[in-house]
Amino acid sequence: GYVLARGDRRGFVAVDHRGEVFAVSKWAGIKTKEVRSRLTDEQNLPLVDEARIQIAKDMTVRLDTLFQEQASAFETRMAQLEEKRQALTRQHKAERRQLRDAQNTLWHHKQQEWRNNLNKGFRGLFDRITGKRRKIEERIEQDAWQVKIDQQQERDTLIFNQLEIRRSLQSRITRLQALKFHRLDELEHDKSQYQAMREQRLEQLEAQRREQNRIRPQPRQRGPDWSR
Repeated sequence: GYVLARGDRRGFVAVDHRGEVFAVSKWAGIKTKEVRSRLTDEQNLPLVDEARIQIAKDMTVRLDTLFQEQASAFETRMAQLEEKRQALTRQHKAERRQLRDAQNTLWHHKQQEWRNNLNKGFRGLFDRITGKRRKIEERIEQDAWQVKIDQQQERDTLIFNQLEIRRSLQSRITRLQALKFHRLDELEHDKSQYQAMREQRLEQLEAQRREQNRIRPQPRQRGPDWSR
């Protein structure tokens, strides 16, 4: 918003949140006399520098509050993402363990199946003599190799998908951290500017007061009273 103030030459002026000064009459498109008739006595208004000091003070407080609110909001969101990351880590461990158990079960089942394909006793001896056992063993080796390849592909696919999910979540965390730094840095920058503006205007007011006191005529001292 704007703060109404008393200008040096322009009567009523409005000071915005950046400290910029606007002549009310020119700004509103009306004459100065009309402005005076509608507004309060300008002598009751603060000077421009006083208005700027108050604006800088108010804006510093508001920026402090906004900084705390923004920081708290970012911390809350970051905590939510961190909780999600930890939950995701537990979930992925469980998925890998579940796959490992399923593959071990399948492997034990296949081993039993392969053993059952090999005849024992007299039939087993006959298979060795005829070369049938060797062919069965070759098929078992090929089957076992294919199972190993399939299980490795299952593990690779699972890990790849999990990495993609983790990268996506980490990207969100990284973007949030960058946004937090950017916004809080902007607020700190704005706050430092208002603090500098307030200090500068205070120094100017103090210098003006000293100058006024210096040029103010001193009361004439009376001479000694010889009538007594």
